[in-house]
Amino acid sequence: MNIINILEEDKFIKNILSIKKFNKLKELINSFDNKTINLLYKEIKKKHPKNVFHNLKFNDLGLYISRCIYSEKYIYSKFEKYQNENLLFKKFMDDGYLVIENFISDQEFSLIKNDFNNIVNSNNSYSILPNKSISNNEYGLKKIFFNYFTTNINNFYKNKKLIELLKLCSFDINGKYIENNERNYIEVLTHIESSKDPQKIWHVDTFHPTCKWWFYINDILDKDLGPLEYIEGSHKNSLLKLKYEHETINNALKNNINCSASKSGSIRYFNKENIMKLGYKEDDFKKMLFKKNTLIITNNRGIHRRGHGKVGTKRYSLSSSLRFNIFDN
Repeated sequence: MNIINILEEDKFIKNILSIKKFNKLKELINSFDNKTINLLYKEIKKKHPKNVFHNLKFNDLGLYISRCIYSEKYIYSKFEKYQNENLLFKKFMDDGYLVIENFISDQEFSLIKNDFNNIVNSNNSYSILPNKSISNNEYGLKKIFFNYFTTNINNFYKNKKLIELLKLCSFDINGKYIENNERNYIEVLTHIESSKDPQKIWHVDTFHPTCKWWFYINDILDKDLGPLEYIEGSHKNSLLKLKYEHETINNALKNNINCSASKSGSIRYFNKENIMKLGYKEDDFKKMLFKKNTLIITNNRGIHRRGHGKVGTKRYSLSSSLRFNIFDN
């Protein structure tokens, strides 16, 4: 069989309705060596540069499932060797997130926190900086972007240990989007009513593995501060998860549900009950309650949300999103 048929023409793929067939598909794609995976990627991109990977209007469940598990294999195939060489990366691949406490020295942290507080408490004038800040108050979140960081904070974003971790966890070994990333920002979050903040709905960011991280500036040991929440292991594709995503996207496109984010591929799971039906257990729901100087890296293919903090409380962190489109490479 021509490998292009595997994702586009074979009736077996187009009618994935049982766990037996789903597992057979995963086994088939996972059996490909890296050379075959890369060849398949090039052939499909040449034949369907938009439809297969960008168009979300999938009436066919099999094609949606194929796209998701193929893209996962395409990315992971480039990083398989690091799972044996780097224990932190292996944990990230197993759980979907990574937590490193006491990430930098107390002295380094003190300098960063002092600069952070000066910026946040300067009544929006940011007089210690050469330019005015860029801010975004939507959903109670203010972002101060990297162009306006102090030397100490800039140095943190260029921390060698951080960059080496992000090269792996963002699946970008060349680090093309990591240093001086336009998505680097100081996060100053003032919690508002959960019903007004769509980031507090359980969701995945996109259909393929992607990466975001937070570095806690203050202790987040109280659930009232709204810590990040993540469902351990939910970054992995399963039949139930993919069927739910496919149904949600199509219901949003047909306006059967009012969810603009799902239309664009950031699928919302809406509530815990829906998620539990997909096979996840109570112990899988993790609240990231940690002290200051903690680094958290997540694969946002996994199901996550902004914690439901008490209205008016604040959460401070450095943060960045490393969400490049793998199919534009």
